[in-house]
Amino acid sequence: MDIKLKNRPYPLYRQIADAVREKIESGEYPVNYQLPPETAFSETLGVNHLTLRRALKQLEQEGYIYKIRGSGSYVAEKTISEKIMPGSVSRTIGISFPEVMEDSELYVFYRSAVKYLYAHDYKTLRVSYISPSDELRHIRHNLDLFTGIIFHPSSNPYLYKKNIETVISTGVPVVLAGAEAPELTNLCDCVYCDQVKAVDKVISHICGKGFSDIYFFDYHEHFDSPRFSGYKQAIKKKGLDENLILLDNNFAHNVRQDAYDSAMKFFRRRKSPAAIMALNDSIAAGINRAIKELKLKAPDEVLLFGFGNDDSNPLRKKDEDSDFPTVDIGREKMGEAAAKLIIDRINNKKRKKRKVLVPSEIIFNSAEKKAIV
Repeated sequence: MDIKLKNRPYPLYRQIADAVREKIESGEYPVNYQLPPETAFSETLGVNHLTLRRALKQLEQEGYIYKIRGSGSYVAEKTISEKIMPGSVSRTIGISFPEVMEDSELYVFYRSAVKYLYAHDYKTLRVSYISPSDELRHIRHNLDLFTGIIFHPSSNPYLYKKNIETVISTGVPVVLAGAEAPELTNLCDCVYCDQVKAVDKVISHICGKGFSDIYFFDYHEHFDSPRFSGYKQAIKKKGLDENLILLDNNFAHNVRQDAYDSAMKFFRRRKSPAAIMALNDSIAAGINRAIKELKLKAPDEVLLFGFGNDDSNPLRKKDEDSDFPTVDIGREKMGEAAAKLIIDRINNKKRKKRKVLVPSEIIFNSAEKKAIV
């Protein structure tokens, strides 16, 4: 890797970012080109690894590279490489993605939104922080940069209500994605999937297979979670008992392992057939590993359903534990719909608020058989 740093009067990490950016924009580093490992890269440049990491972080935030955990940094599609000329109007859309990783299921939404925005001459900038208050400070500080902002809360969406209201009060267009609570969807344009209805269809499918004991595996009690709410409503409608199983180590680092441990305990105590619905596909994968190790017969002894269709992310590594039916909630379509909404809102600020419903579908693991939920 031949990178020469130019003697410029600003921090070294910015010089590194500039040098890599020039390689990307010139086409010398093509899309999906893998950058050297951080240790080797920093030694080649003769800089501290923390300095290099800061440069890579800047490039990631600008959309020039993406990271895959355990693999490295890669050149992204050219999403925001066009520069704003002096005197021109900023065409930058902020995208709020708390805690999103490149192999996360949420990244499908992000890439879809960015692709559409770039095709329509908009740049994007991620404004993601784990803390909503930190994110709000960042947005306020850079508000003049944004033509509009798309919010997709991945944790408790109510924590982002203040952020959304603050941005709306400044006149900057806002689109909310993924949240279904009326307290939020009534604030601005929104795009969402009816997850309550999706869960109801899954429960009906499970009952149609003859199961009356249906368990819901979760990190903890999500009282406002549309998936758990949908489970409770569907179970009540069928006249069945609620059965909530909480993972042994709530929010521990290895969700799959925690789900596996909890599932092993569950199956060893239980002798009769049972159906399981997991909060998401990561939990379902851990449960599926336990099912295979115990050699339980599906669907005679156990029927497992995930939720989210995490494998729809092409950057996510597939494995045999992911072979179970799940629910696709249309994240790719949602990303494009959110991008369309924000552009339309920018061009038509006085129109009425719009809600776009994205359909979901059950993805069956045996054959490529799908049914619209």
